[in-house]
Amino acid sequence: MKRITFFILLCSGISFGLKATPYNIAPQAKATASSEFSDAYRSANVCDGIIGIADRGEWASKSTVNGWGGIDYPY
Repeated sequence: MKRITFFILLCSGISFGLKATPYNIAPQAKATASSEFSDAYRSANVCDGIIGIADRGEWASKSTVNGWGGIDYPY
């Protein structure tokens, strides 16, 4: 019973310490990728703020196998 109580207190203490920021940090992010299909499909398009519009704001890899992408946030 003591272990369960300790675990619950530990989890609740951790969750109270995590807070969302009041502003959007995505535009400040740096995107990297294994490759880019063309200038129209750059890795920087991942964090440009355009969401769900066909052929705009998309990234595509030139690689046919194991293309990867990463995002580094400023925090």
